[in-house]
Amino acid sequence: MPNLLTAQHETPEPGKLVPPKGLEVLVGPPLPSGADSTVVQMLNSGQRWPLLKISNEDIPWANLESRLRQLCQNHSEKVVLLNADGLLPFRNVVHVIDVCRSTGAKVFLVTPAT
Repeated sequence: MPNLLTAQHETPEPGKLVPPKGLEVLVGPPLPSGADSTVVQMLNSGQRWPLLKISNEDIPWANLESRLRQLCQNHSEKVVLLNADGLLPFRNVVHVIDVCRSTGAKVFLVTPAT
């Protein structure tokens, strides 16, 4: 299972290995059979923060977590499909993944069709 590596905030002791830390993500689709999913889009807005959409509805960054919790509360398996513009800063994508995972959702990064 892929992990997006994030910054290490601890200083290792000399000679001691520190395992990498990151956020678990799934690369997809496919989705688990019968799973309901919530689609989160991150679009380049030309501003400091990308435009966020959940199921084609514009969402302010401050409302992302609460809106995801609302949408996922009735799903037996919480699944978020994250479709992020490839030109966005990595930190913004990681932030959204972190928020999605904080709701208990499995995050699938949508990859372009080849």
